[in-house]
Amino acid sequence: MTWMHYLGLYVVLHLPVLGLLYWAWIQHERGGWWKLCHVFGAIGFLPDVVANYTTLAWIFWRWPGRAFTFSKHLKPLSMLPGHRGELANLVADVLDELAPSGNHIHR
Repeated sequence: MTWMHYLGLYVVLHLPVLGLLYWAWIQHERGGWWKLCHVFGAIGFLPDVVANYTTLAWIFWRWPGRAFTFSKHLKPLSMLPGHRGELANLVADVLDELAPSGNHIHR
């Protein structure tokens, strides 16, 4: 496979894979044996940072600055007016729904 194939696979698969890693990682909030799910957070941290500064910055058309992870970048995005804010609120609602505490983004 050439580098173009790998780039295409990255573009198509990285957001769904990050979604699955987030779902697995956030289960640590349940406590007990679920604390072992922190491993998924360690696995997903670097891809999350890369996606936050590439694809997600392009989708939301805003540079994340010092907010390294998308979860930290999502709170200011959700306060924006217009379509970007609406999309950010939609994504934040999904992430909050997946979290056992129900409040991951802290809006």
